[in-house]
Amino acid sequence: MQNASELRTNEWLRDEAKSLWKNFFTDAPKKNMITVQFGRPAKARLGSIRLTRKKKSKVIMNGLFRSTHVPQQVVQGILAHEFTHYIQGFGSELPKLSLHPHRCRLVDEEMERRGLGEILEFQKKWIKAHWENVVKKNLPRKAKKHIRRRTRSSFFQRQIRSFLKTR
Repeated sequence: MQNASELRTNEWLRDEAKSLWKNFFTDAPKKNMITVQFGRPAKARLGSIRLTRKKKSKVIMNGLFRSTHVPQQVVQGILAHEFTHYIQGFGSELPKLSLHPHRCRLVDEEMERRGLGEILEFQKKWIKAHWENVVKKNLPRKAKKHIRRRTRSSFFQRQIRSFLKTR
C-alpha cells in the first residue's frame, strides 16, 4: 500500500460524507444517525450500509479507498450509492421503497436525479478500468492449499466401480 502520510483517514471520509449529504441529499429525511468509516480492504465489496442494533446507520467503505491513488470521485460515487440505499430504506429506519434496490437501475436513477450522474459514470468507468490492478497490488494473496475436492462426478465414478466389483 502507501505510506501512512499518504493514506486517507476516517476523518477525511466523514468530511466527504458531510459534504456529499449537504450538496446532494439535503431534501432526504434523516431518520437516524449515519456513521461512515473505512473497513478492511476487500476485492469485491466496495461499500456497504447496515442498521446497527442501536438503530444507527453504519456505512463501511472498502479499506483500499484509503489510498490516494483511488480518485476522490470514486470514493464519492460509492458513498453516494450507500446514501441512496439509506434514503430508499435499506440500512435505515426509513420505509423500503422496493424489494430489490439494484433491480431496474433504481439506485443509479436516483443518483442521476440528484445530479450525481457524472460522478457515477466516472466511478463505474474507473472501477472497470483500474480496480483489478488496485486489488492485485494491495491485497495479499491468501495461501491456498491444493486440496483435492471430491466432485459429484467422482462420487458417481466410485459408486459405479463399487457396483462393478460386486458383480
